[in-house]
Amino acid sequence: MVLPDWAYYSRWKTIVFYILTISLLSSGFSFSPAQGANHELGEVRAAIRVKDYTGAQVLLKPMADAGSAEAQYLLSTMYRNGQGVKKSHENAVFWLEKAAAQNHLKATYNLAIMYQKAWGVEQDLGRANELMQAAADAGHPLALRQLNKDSSETRQKKQLKEYRSVDKEETLRWLAQKGSNLELKQLLEQNPDVNSRDLNQRTALHEAAEAGHEETINLLLQAGAQVGMKDKFAITPVMAAAQQGHAAVVKLLLKAGANKGDEDANGNTLLHFAAGSGHLKTVELLGSVGVGLNSLNRSEYSALDMAVNRGHKKVVSWLSAKGAKRNNMAPPERDASLVALESLSSVDQVVTDDSNPYKGWSVLMLSSWRGQDKVVAKLLREKPDLNQVDKEGHTSLSRAVWQGHFEVAKLLVDAGADVNHQLSDGHSVLMLAADKGFEQITALLIKHSADQRPLLESGDGALMLAVKGGHDEVVRQLLDSGSGALLKKEQANVLLEAAAANLPKLIDLLVSYGVSPDTQDKQSRSALWHAADAGAIKALKALQDKGANLNLADVNGISPLIRSITRKRIETLKWLIAAGVDINQPDNKGNTPLMVAAAAGNRNSMILLAAENAAVDSRNNFTQTALMMAVNAGHIEVVQWLLESGAKPRRKNQLGQDSFRLAEATGNKPMLDLLNNYR
Repeated sequence: MVLPDWAYYSRWKTIVFYILTISLLSSGFSFSPAQGANHELGEVRAAIRVKDYTGAQVLLKPMADAGSAEAQYLLSTMYRNGQGVKKSHENAVFWLEKAAAQNHLKATYNLAIMYQKAWGVEQDLGRANELMQAAADAGHPLALRQLNKDSSETRQKKQLKEYRSVDKEETLRWLAQKGSNLELKQLLEQNPDVNSRDLNQRTALHEAAEAGHEETINLLLQAGAQVGMKDKFAITPVMAAAQQGHAAVVKLLLKAGANKGDEDANGNTLLHFAAGSGHLKTVELLGSVGVGLNSLNRSEYSALDMAVNRGHKKVVSWLSAKGAKRNNMAPPERDASLVALESLSSVDQVVTDDSNPYKGWSVLMLSSWRGQDKVVAKLLREKPDLNQVDKEGHTSLSRAVWQGHFEVAKLLVDAGADVNHQLSDGHSVLMLAADKGFEQITALLIKHSADQRPLLESGDGALMLAVKGGHDEVVRQLLDSGSGALLKKEQANVLLEAAAANLPKLIDLLVSYGVSPDTQDKQSRSALWHAADAGAIKALKALQDKGANLNLADVNGISPLIRSITRKRIETLKWLIAAGVDINQPDNKGNTPLMVAAAAGNRNSMILLAAENAAVDSRNNFTQTALMMAVNAGHIEVVQWLLESGAKPRRKNQLGQDSFRLAEATGNKPMLDLLNNYR
């Protein structure tokens, strides 16, 4: 018997507590309800977490009507994705307009996208740019990227500083959950409270640990994040990682001081979380560090009890071999999905009880979701409607795939289930499998000719989702089966994603399937450019090995070398120089890498460039020199270094101004005093 993954999430709000109480008892978890809901929006988010979109919409509508910008934004998202309501871009725009009018940051950005893409509204690029600029000025990371605002480190710091007034700590948690490390580093320089909590008492470290972002966790730990902080239900970051099966994250947090003996409010240990969720590698890791095999939670369940109840055979075998014992031999109490199953008298009947979380599900859907392959096999003999759709757009097959139930998926596919069904949010069944890295299911769907061409509104297809997830084998399967033909079409940007994410194995794989190592995006930014931008040294090495052009510049003439300088990626800069880049290659304005470093006050980069004989007195298209640019920017240390390196202060620009005149014009007396020493 296999229950939904979310049956173990013990941090949800009380609106869905009655569901979780029943479900968790079936697997050994015990759960004490919170004493009332103090925050309506917290209740909404809790409903969304367990996919109770109808319940969330019922709560949101009156709050949105009353003028809550956050409620308006969340409601717009539900209309855009067809969650709990009929999908409608027009209604999404309606609510986004209301939220954006109250300066809601995310609403402003998403409204810009709607105008840009003509989703639910007539295309208006002027309005889109205006909204995008407003979102960027307020510090929205994606808006900054959209407008290419992140070319200046100083500009980003200013914007992130201004973002404090929006909610710096909320932004920190959001970036941690997304694993957006570039933006996170910028925000951390503004000294936010890295241990701030949300309504459920979760910290940024909780979010990063649950999502499995190792680099993000390292950044947070370096900034002072505390590994032992507990959320509302006494769950620590390492518990959140164990529950999701992120063994490397668990190891990292334990090394950082997380207590391997901690328990949540219901007495569940790290091993309970890992075993109950079926994560064998994490279970093995915990066993190796001495986590007790036979600890009992408050319902007197051991980790082995929970693995048995959840049907995790490999975990059961490993624990039993190590001497783990069962304690609670009583059959688990029935959960809501089993009760719903027993209420149905025919294979095509659906749950109609409004209080049941599985309302609208057929008996086949429920059995498929639960992974009951024998029950599904029996039901299929009665010729049920294989492609019946529930209120969220799922079929029995998509429910089984989402949960990773290969045997059930195989039964349904062999019986003729539609392998090309798409959910209301655009996800195909193949996308669900590729996104989660389910290798067997992906192979099954490919064998039955699942279409790889569908794309989400973001432009991502099954191949891109697999690349983003770092699922090497799934990527290989997709490429072997025909995605290679798509690489030069809709999904040609997969190499750029692999480069930015520092995934050398995937880079090797993609290039071996014919992707050019010099693939560029619409702004002519190559994969190597993106790797330099991200400081992805492993990706740079992989691309170099595949023959990528180290000097390939974007539409503005910005080379990977110049990009590494503007991003202050010293290690990347060192690597590029050692690899043999052209250290004097200018951008479209004639600015050499040394000039760019001078204008940015990046003295360390200048020293590295000068050591390779970079020209000190070159002029750009406006006849400016590096010295003039440093004088204009007020970088006294850089000016002094340039003068000591032989830069000529009497050289004039096209306006007849030398460095002395420029210093006088800016009124910078210390700068002028320095220059006067070189008259």
